[in-house]
Amino acid sequence: MKKDTAYVEGNYDYNIWYDKYLTDRNADKNEERAVSTFKLQPEVDTGFTKADKMEGKGATYFCVYFARGCCSEGTNCKFYHRVPTESDLLTHKDNLRDIFGRTRHATHKDNFEGIGCFNKDCDTLCLTKIYLNPDSNAAHQSMQHTNGMSIKDIVRLVYEHFSVFGEINDIHFNQGRFAAYIKFGHRNFAEFAREAMHNQVLVAGISEPIRI
Repeated sequence: MKKDTAYVEGNYDYNIWYDKYLTDRNADKNEERAVSTFKLQPEVDTGFTKADKMEGKGATYFCVYFARGCCSEGTNCKFYHRVPTESDLLTHKDNLRDIFGRTRHATHKDNFEGIGCFNKDCDTLCLTKIYLNPDSNAAHQSMQHTNGMSIKDIVRLVYEHFSVFGEINDIHFNQGRFAAYIKFGHRNFAEFAREAMHNQVLVAGISEPIRI
């Protein structure tokens, strides 16, 4: 339903330096969020686009809608329909734009969502809402929230979901906050992974959509 997915963006003046509207309202941290309707499957969805023809002739970026699993352009898309590789680290060096060609900003947003900051590269993602048992109301009972899984099992689960988007150097799971920190080998991998996994679920049917 529209009322479940609508987002109040704000009105009037938009500050391009800080990437926010002057009338932006802080989202309720406890609000219920819908699971993303689409999900990228790189081994199935990767394909040839017009961007492959233009390679080497100018700046070509990755498709943000492909990363989210919902690009409708197919082969006519002017952006790459694939996951970033090691060779892309040499060609995508523009510090003012992210891997999708969106303009980065002077600072991160207050909630650290958004496109990112050009003053410092960010190659680490923070995953929150890693609750594998959404029916549990005991916020401090770890075993209820993790559905009986050990920390090692959760780290392995996170790695399986995110390693397909690029090299991962380290994963740290904070059991007290039910959050995971994923350090990628490069910010390009982190930027792509964030768009691909935001509002996805780690285990279908028993976990909440994660926030990144």
